[in-house]
Amino acid sequence: MSAIASAPPVGCLTYTEYLSEQTISERYDIIEGERRILPSPTWRHQRIQGRLLRAFQSYEDATGSGYCLAAPFDVLIRRVPRLQVRQPDLLFISKSALTQSGGIPERVPLETAPELVVEILSDSDRKSVLSGKITDYLTIG
Repeated sequence: MSAIASAPPVGCLTYTEYLSEQTISERYDIIEGERRILPSPTWRHQRIQGRLLRAFQSYEDATGSGYCLAAPFDVLIRRVPRLQVRQPDLLFISKSALTQSGGIPERVPLETAPELVVEILSDSDRKSVLSGKITDYLTIG
């Protein structure tokens, strides 16, 4: 008996629909086909992200080995059975990983696993949310 992929439930965002969207200016993750808008980052979060971004950029400039990006930037976890997309606070991807995957994407999402993702935690983050993010990033390598 062969496995048949079922269509996503009504209301679930498909990969095709996602690609046809206009730019969305809010930060979000797409979990099981559902877009979840993320709360605005706190002052502390932004300060930490800014400092880490400068450090990543220094590494990028010094080594020339890859690229660092700050949120929002989509990382594809999976297309099916339900779309899963994350926006890590920071990521680093090597030039060699990008070359192996066809080069710098013309538009989102990044379909190659970055070598490093950073999620800045806040006191309000639930363990289940953090666990889901870790699982997703491990899934793509």
